[in-house]
Parts: sequence; C-alpha cells; structure tokens
Amino acid sequence: MGAHRNEIQLIHLLRGVAPLPVMWLHLSGLTVWHYHADWTPLRYFQRLLGTPLGLYQSGAHLGVVIFFLISGFIISYVVEEETRMSFAIKRVFRLWPPILFALIATAIGTYVGTVVPIPFSFADYARTFFLVDQFAGIGRHVLPVTWTLFPEVVFYIMVWCIAPMMRSKPLQSTLILTAASYAIMASANINGTPAVQFSPLGYLPLFLIGRLFVLFREQRISGQMAMALGTAEVFLFYAVRVGIWWGIWRPQVLLDESLFPILATYPLAIIVFWLCMQWTAKTVPQPFRFFGDISYSLYLLHMPVGFAVIYYLYPALNFSLAFAAAVVATLLVSWLSFRFVEEPSRGFCRRLIARRIVTRETALAGAQV
Repeated sequence: MGAHRNEIQLIHLLRGVAPLPVMWLHLSGLTVWHYHADWTPLRYFQRLLGTPLGLYQSGAHLGVVIFFLISGFIISYVVEEETRMSFAIKRVFRLWPPILFALIATAIGTYVGTVVPIPFSFADYARTFFLVDQFAGIGRHVLPVTWTLFPEVVFYIMVWCIAPMMRSKPLQSTLILTAASYAIMASANINGTPAVQFSPLGYLPLFLIGRLFVLFREQRISGQMAMALGTAEVFLFYAVRVGIWWGIWRPQVLLDESLFPILATYPLAIIVFWLCMQWTAKTVPQPFRFFGDISYSLYLLHMPVGFAVIYYLYPALNFSLAFAAAVVATLLVSWLSFRFVEEPSRGFCRRLIARRIVTRETALAGAQV
C-alpha cells in the first residue's frame, strides 16, 4: 500500500467526512421532528444548503453512497495483497467487534432513554448482530444503520469467491461481479414486487464503481473501458434499483419533481469521489484524520448515544445545548470504541493471521523434510 499512500490518504479524508451528514440528519432532523421543535440552525441549513443543492435527507444519503464507493475502492486494493483466509478474517474482525460494542451502548441507551424507547429482546440484539434483522418480518432493527452493512457483507462474499481471478483477470472478474450483482438484485424482485428485506442489495453496483476507480488508476484497464463499465454500472443501478423497484419509469412517477434529489444523489457522489481523487495532498489534516479513524464507530454509535443524551437533556435544556452535548458524547464514545475495540481487534487479527502463516510454513517445511 506504500505506493498508493496518496490515494489511501484521500480515502481516509472521505471516510471521515461521509458519516457527518448522517449524524446531522439523525441527531437534528429526526429529533426535531420527534419533539415537534423549531430549531433555527436546521431551518437555515435547509434554506441555504439543503434545498438549493437538492440534498436528499440533508446529505445523509450522499454520505452513505460515498461509503459504498469507498468500500469498493478499498476492497479492490486489499484483495490484491491478501489470501482468501486473511481477507475473511480481517473483514470479520473489522465489522463485528464494533457492532457488538454499539449494541451494548444501545442497550445502555435504551435503559437510560431514547427518542423512541423500545424494549428490545435479546433475540432482537442477536439478529441485529448477525445482520439477519434485514429480513422482513424477523424482529426489530436495534441498529437501523446496519442496513448498509448487509450489501457490504454480500459484496465481501462475492469478492472472496473470485479473489484469485480479481488479481489475475481484472476485467473479466469485474464483469462476473457485475453479472452476479444483477442476478442477486433480480432475484430480490423475482415476483415483480420489491422485497423489502433485500432492498439494500440494490446498491451493489456502487461497490463496483468504486472498484473501477482502482483499476483505472492502476492502469489495469483503459480510460475508455472504465468509462464504459462505469456507465453500464450506473445504468444497471437505475434500471433495477430505481427503475424496477421504485417504478420510476412509469410516466406519472417521472413527473414527480420530489424524486430529483434522490436520483441526483448517485451521480453527485461519483463526481465528489472523482474530484477527491484529483487532490494531490500527501497528508490529511488532523481533524479529518480523527474523523476518518473513528468513522465506522461514529456511524454505528451516533444514534444510540446521541438519542439517549438528547432524550435525557431535552427539554430540561434548550435543543441547541442538548444537540451539542449529544455530538460531544457521540464523538467521545466513538473514540473509545476506536481506541479500545477497533484497534485491539485489528491487532489481534494481525497476530492471528501471522500465527497461521507461521504454522502453515512450519507444516510445509516439515512435509518437505
């Protein structure tokens, strides 16, 4: 990765920025709506930025789409350097320890009080931990944001299945991943009615667009081929995810101007991603580096921690103070998660993989003797 340090720095910057609009939407928009409050900063944000720029969900969905592009970009890098076993182990230790910590924080936050206090059962927590709560009719969503991890895990599985081909045949493997994405998306809508439990899988083409950025920058495919494949991926996304599932191609839906911010989010995210790739800075400013470090924990924890703080402090304090306290508490708990959950789990993962490599080499040497 040393040869690509500049690109990784840019990805770290994007990863630090992406969860901020998500946190803004949930801790301001949802809570203001819940309490029927009139918060001046939110009003001015919508008037000066949200509405003029057509930001869907105050830019939160833009942040989520950028997350998907980042995942496709990063995974296309690491799969070149890792064995299938190390790839699987690293993904498990990357995703699930912070999820467990976030579920513990949610349990505490639910006990203290949340915006909508719901007594979750142990089964609800278990289903959320294993991401099977994404299937309709199975329990409740303890951590609603984990819906984005469902397509991510599916993408990991797809990559794991053809990892050797991704290293040796970048173009062919990308075409196979595209075909697999289409098959998975189509199967989720096989009876002509959108299946709610599979709807996150409609975002799979976005991971592949992130992969195309890597292949182009590595000069493993030409610019013309990257553009052609990128256009195909975007068309696939709109045709299946937006067109079939949402019924956008029906004339009465096409005339609905309220859909424009949603439809514009995806090309806007791709443009933002591309523009960041043109940046030549060698390092990321410290504030963005901090947010990049804690981004995953921040994404998982901002709702349970922030909601609990606002619930506890508002209306005893005015909403601005309650919101500020929620942000500070979320940043603190997210840093604790990064420092004492993410970093130790990564360290354990590296030691585990190193032991497996040593054990394997020792066994091979013994067999040769």
